[in-house]
Amino acid sequence: MKYTALIRTYNSFPLVAEVISALRAQAVPPEKIIAVDSNSCVEQRLALNAICDQVIDYPSEPFNYSKAINIGIEACETEYVLIISSHVLLTDPHLISYGINHISEGGDRCLGCCFNQGGDYEKTYGVTRVDKGNFSLLLGLSNSCAFLKKQYIVDRPFREDVFSAEDQEWAAYYLRNHDACFFSFHSVYVKYLNPHVNELKTMNEFISMAYFTHPELRRPKYIVPRLARAMLAFLRLRPERAKFHFTMAKELFMTNFRKPVRQTSSYYESAKTEPVALSETRPNRLATFEQ
Repeated sequence: MKYTALIRTYNSFPLVAEVISALRAQAVPPEKIIAVDSNSCVEQRLALNAICDQVIDYPSEPFNYSKAINIGIEACETEYVLIISSHVLLTDPHLISYGINHISEGGDRCLGCCFNQGGDYEKTYGVTRVDKGNFSLLLGLSNSCAFLKKQYIVDRPFREDVFSAEDQEWAAYYLRNHDACFFSFHSVYVKYLNPHVNELKTMNEFISMAYFTHPELRRPKYIVPRLARAMLAFLRLRPERAKFHFTMAKELFMTNFRKPVRQTSSYYESAKTEPVALSETRPNRLATFEQ
């Protein structure tokens, strides 16, 4: 099964070099590696050209996750595409093979699969078939590392008005309207090493999901605990954390009445947290929401 690896980058060295090396070391390596680059410095751009088969410049405009993917998809010529972030490292050379084997058994309406960090070392991976019946915050598609049939993206591109969690909205469309499915893998051999995880990114993801894909996030079950956390943070003299929780609760509530208008949290946003350690497990979106 031939596929192209599509990577979104912005000054991503040295990690992106490891990511690409791991892709080429897969038992089923990509036919081609394409990077959509968001204005990296000259030195890093030259280095990227040396290790990728093609580098596409993102337009000189505010960054948008969906647009970056759609631009890259236009250059892909294979039947499948692996959308992978420049901070996701596949340390088992057989992971893509496992995904391909399950996709082959998924039927004509199988979108593909995604790979997430998690699990334990006693099992190489865990896998769940996801359809409209079990699609949720805990079981969603992740464009951090998603192996997808290109034609599905060509037929229905990622929506550029979905400012975050565009992967969830895209998957929800096919699962709920076309009875599609995909496979979700969890493995300790998938390393999520994003140094740009910050409060803005977290807030954008949940506001987007509340409006576009998971309306349950607008309900008191999720909003009231967030207000309680805001009050607790205030009492503990943590005003910035209190402001974050209160703003999240307010924005989630307002999605009941209007479409949110927010800018994509891009590579240009300065991280408010320390870089993720190599041994740290990426929290799932629900766990992040409950922090």
